[in-house]
Amino acid sequence: MNRTTNFILLQANVVFNKQISFFSYDYEDTKDGRNRAFRNAIEKFKNKKIIKISPRITKYILVYKVNITDDIIYCQLAKRTQMNTYKLNEDTIEQESIDSYPPLDVFINLKQQQFAVELNTKILNASSIVTTVKNLINSLIKDYSIFFNTIENKKEFWELISEKDSIQEISFDLIVPNFFGATGAAKDLVSGAKDSLNADSVELSIRNKKGGLKASLNAIDSFVKYSSNSGSWKLKIKAEGQSKYRTISSTDYCIRKEIESEILNLIKNIDDNWKIENNIYSELINKLNGLFDYEE
Repeated sequence: MNRTTNFILLQANVVFNKQISFFSYDYEDTKDGRNRAFRNAIEKFKNKKIIKISPRITKYILVYKVNITDDIIYCQLAKRTQMNTYKLNEDTIEQESIDSYPPLDVFINLKQQQFAVELNTKILNASSIVTTVKNLINSLIKDYSIFFNTIENKKEFWELISEKDSIQEISFDLIVPNFFGATGAAKDLVSGAKDSLNADSVELSIRNKKGGLKASLNAIDSFVKYSSNSGSWKLKIKAEGQSKYRTISSTDYCIRKEIESEILNLIKNIDDNWKIENNIYSELINKLNGLFDYEE
C-alpha cells in the first residue's frame, strides 16, 4: 500500500508600505506588481540556496533544492533539534548531543503565490509553519512585507457554527491587500483602512460575553471568505451541554492535500542533470498541480 504525505496550503500576500513605496519605483501596487515582488523574494532565496533565522534558542532553515517547472520550486524546511547519541570512549560509554534537522518537503507555486508545506506536527504544527515561513522569507526583503496565512474552505467555518452552539466571540484578521476578487463589507473595510491609515492588516472582533452572537450568512459571509483566503479567523464557542468555551482557530481547519510517497521520493532525486520519461514527468506535474487545486 502506497503511503501518502499531508500538505497544508499557505497563501502569500505582498504588502507595500505607502511611505516606503513612495520613494521606490520597483513595483506598482497592483496584482502584477505584487507578483513581481513575490518572485523577487523567491529569486533571492534561490540565489542564497539556504536561509536561516534563529529566534530565541532554536534555528530554522529553508533550503532550495530545484526548479521542477518555471512556476513550481521544490525546497525543504527544517527546525534544529537535539539528538542524543552514545559513543564508546575507551572503556566507557558517553552520551553526546548533536544537532539534527529533520526536513519538511515544501513546494512553492510562483504563479499562485502559494506554499504547499508538509505537515508533520512532531516537527512543526500549522501555526508554527506560518510564522516560520513568514520570518524566513521576510528576512530577505526590506522595501515591502509578505504575509502568510493558511487557506481554509469557508464551509468549515459554517459547519462549526450550529443553532445548538453558543458563540461568544468571532475574530477576523484580514490582510491588505488581496488578489482573489473579494467583494462586500470585508473588502470595503480593508480598502478603507489601507487608503486612509496605511494599514497592512485589519483585525475585527465581534463579541457577546453572554454567548448570544448570531453568525448570520448575510452579516459576515464576506469576512469569512476574505479571511479564508487572505487572513485568519477565530471562534470562541461552547457546544450544547458543555460548561466552558473553547477557542478554535482557522489553522486547525486549514485545507490539507495529499501526495504519494513514491512521487516525493522521485522528486528528491531531482538534480540539474535529471532525466525522466515524458509520461512519468507529466504524471508528476499533474500531482504537484493538484496540491494547489482546491475548492473555496
